[in-house]
Amino acid sequence: MRRYVGPTNVWETTFRTDTGTLRLLDLMPVATERHKQRQLWPARQLLRIVACVSGEVEVRVECRPRPDYGRVVPRLHDRGALGVRYEHGAHALVLRSEIPLVV
Repeated sequence: MRRYVGPTNVWETTFRTDTGTLRLLDLMPVATERHKQRQLWPARQLLRIVACVSGEVEVRVECRPRPDYGRVVPRLHDRGALGVRYEHGAHALVLRSEIPLVV
């Protein structure tokens, strides 16, 4: 099942399996211009929250960004607790997680 949560930009997807139910929330946070002046803020940010709401659900997540319509395999830098950084030219993508990442 997929739906927006209330009048927000939060997209909720519910997965039901034989062993449990998983809820996935996707959103792009928005900061005010005043907030951006006070703190370092990324140009774009996608937040993905995964929660098992009943039973047990095994999850595997892979991140393989391919800029330039898939023609480029960006350089990968493991930054430890700061996450994994993919770089291509002047662009960077940072993947962070509360659970350890395997590179």
